[in-house]
Amino acid sequence: ALDGAPAQVLPALERLIAPGQTIGRALFDELRATIALLDAYNVPSEALRLNMGFARGLNYYTGIVFEIYSAQGDQLCGGGRYDELIRVLGAAAETPAIGFAYGLDRILAALGITALTEEPPTALVVPLESADDEQAVRVAMALRAHANIALHTSPTRNLSQILAQAAKQNIPYVILIGAEERAAGCLSLRDMRRAVQFRLSLAEAAEYLQGRMNHA
Repeated sequence: ALDGAPAQVLPALERLIAPGQTIGRALFDELRATIALLDAYNVPSEALRLNMGFARGLNYYTGIVFEIYSAQGDQLCGGGRYDELIRVLGAAAETPAIGFAYGLDRILAALGITALTEEPPTALVVPLESADDEQAVRVAMALRAHANIALHTSPTRNLSQILAQAAKQNIPYVILIGAEERAAGCLSLRDMRRAVQFRLSLAEAAEYLQGRMNHA
């Protein structure tokens, strides 16, 4: 089985896809997009391993499966995609689903944390379309150096619902990433308390949020 670093495995895997093999191409594109998102999350490439013969113990998975390990080799998390499981359990139709389980004690031990403190997010980053996923992750990761940033991981067209949720959770700022923002090379920042919205570059948004935190 193909097993190794993504930079080695992905090209070899793509060469195995025959012309016109649409299912194989779709699965490969999904895997490649997942690797791109991990890169956007600043996961170092040397920490990633693709094993095309890897399988978890339960046989209901229908897509990508994964496990996460600490530097000491302890398994922290594992899961995958299982689109057929809900129907097997009695639903009338196939329902796309993904899930994972993790060991909180192991994660805290790996981080060297003995106690947790809760701090509300300064801003919520929202991708408006699937095409905005990767950019939204990169924006969130960049801004986390300046503020406590949360990321809404599901692209949504129901913006009013997201804004209502942010207001309910007392999140003061919402950052929107959509087609217009991608084209203009900027982001839209909405001040929830003042009900105003304006466009900024990433650097300007970082400076703005840092300034607001300093004056909070």
